[in-house]
Formats: sequence, structure tokens, C-alpha cells
Amino acid sequence: WYPSAKNLGPHGYMLRVKGKSMYAPGEKYSFPEGMLLHVNPSMEPVPGQFVIVRRNGSQEATFKRYIMIDGEPYLEAINPNWPEKYLKLLPGDDWCGVVVDASMNSLP
Repeated sequence: WYPSAKNLGPHGYMLRVKGKSMYAPGEKYSFPEGMLLHVNPSMEPVPGQFVIVRRNGSQEATFKRYIMIDGEPYLEAINPNWPEKYLKLLPGDDWCGVVVDASMNSLP
């Protein structure tokens, strides 16, 4: 177990960014590969927050920004060059938590 300075709730966890869909150099938010995400799975996500979602029963989760487009929920990749910028949330997608902090600290 590793400590976090943020409130992650009783079942909070941390994970590392994999891939480049959330890497946006020069922007306010950018999450390079290897960055640690501090996740609170008890929080109810609201549009604009960064979230972890398991897609349609898959064993892998995705990290994206939760947004609304024309009243419909989507996941947004913030990398301006990412080919799949928007993913529509679908039945069967599971919320795994809200990212409450990110850091470049290294784990053993």
C-alpha cells in the first residue's frame, strides 16, 4: 500500500497511465505515460472530471475526461492528435473511479 495526500476513500487506489491518449503537452492538463493517478472509486463523477471506466465488461479500463455532448455522456481523450477523441458511454460501461490527483512519484 502506498499513501496518498488526497482523500481516496476507503477503497481508493493508484495506477499508472499507459498510452498517450491523455498526453497534451503545453495544455493545462497533460498526463504522460507512467504518471501516477490517485483514484477515489466512491465519488460520483460529474462532467469535466477525469475518470477511470471499464468498457463493456472488458478486463481493461480506460482513463479519460468525462464530458457531455448534446446531453449524451462521452469520454474524451485530451491528446489533440488522438484518432478516437470521443468515446460514447454505453450500457455495460462501469465507473471505476474519479481521478482526484496525479503525480510523477515513482513506486518501487
